[in-house]
Amino acid sequence: MLLVTFIWNQKKSLNLIPMSKDCPFTDGMYDVDAQRLIMMSASTKDGLHMVPSRDENGDFVKAKHPRKDINGEPNGKLIKERQIQLNLPQEYYVIEKEEIIDMIKRLAINADTFDYKAIVDPSPIITKETPKIEVVK
Repeated sequence: MLLVTFIWNQKKSLNLIPMSKDCPFTDGMYDVDAQRLIMMSASTKDGLHMVPSRDENGDFVKAKHPRKDINGEPNGKLIKERQIQLNLPQEYYVIEKEEIIDMIKRLAINADTFDYKAIVDPSPIITKETPKIEVVK
């Protein structure tokens, strides 16, 4: 995979893109706000997902009553939803900085030349202290 710079939520971040068809991942993104690496696998899995219902014209079907959450409280959704089975890519979330850095080193062919640590593990800004001036009498 190749490391490239891109913007995530209007902040500088990094993206991992596959360099060959046999790569086990289709995409990798670093979420700067959550400080996690999100990897999208080339393998997929079936799962049940809620999607908005549409009528024969393609418009959303309005619910008669707001939907309720698991506790029976209204959740504010005013559109009917239905559950369908989708085949979606497997997602992996890496949250530990050391593991993120290790994964980048293992996967990225340009990890040795790309300054990913400036984004993943930014060091604090070090300022020089002003030298103290001693008054001699």
